[in-house]
Amino acid sequence: MSKNILLATWNEADTAYRVFSELTQAGIAGVNQVAIIAKTENGKIKLKDADSNTIGKSTVKGGLIGMVVGVLGGPVGVLLGYSMGSLMGALADAEHHAQDEVVLGAIRPSIPRSATALLVEANETDTAALDAFFAGQHAKLQRWDYDEVESEVESAVAAYENAASEVKKTIQAEKKHERQAARKQKWDEFKAKFLMQRSD
Repeated sequence: MSKNILLATWNEADTAYRVFSELTQAGIAGVNQVAIIAKTENGKIKLKDADSNTIGKSTVKGGLIGMVVGVLGGPVGVLLGYSMGSLMGALADAEHHAQDEVVLGAIRPSIPRSATALLVEANETDTAALDAFFAGQHAKLQRWDYDEVESEVESAVAAYENAASEVKKTIQAEKKHERQAARKQKWDEFKAKFLMQRSD
């Protein structure tokens, strides 16, 4: 038995909602979690709805599927506890890192803009059941090993954390430089005023 992450995509915007409902009611053995994700017009990935057969709906966001969406969706400031404005440079570097990964780099471009898709976590003795289900839904289906996805997510999060740390150091250095410049300006103004008074 293998534990896998599956991505099912369609060109139609709302197909995933219908298939999500059918899949969660189909009772296919081994399906642990199902989530609807959407790609907005500006390319952001968002979690729209989720269902879990093992732990509960609220745990999907905290599980691997939620982490995948968190890394790809852009709210890395929330993930790391920094503001998006402070992380713009870090995000650019981390985005390149994610795009280099086999799984994370494949998910975003697989979803058309303004469309929805399904992410599925499943334990599979073979792939026939879910292959047949999604073939009947005319989906484009991709499948990756759970451990591979988890490893890539951990790597991507580490890259974001490192980038955020560097950004924080840069911001602190810039603020220190600005304070020093402001003090020097005030001192220069004081000296100029003092010398002017002496010349009078």
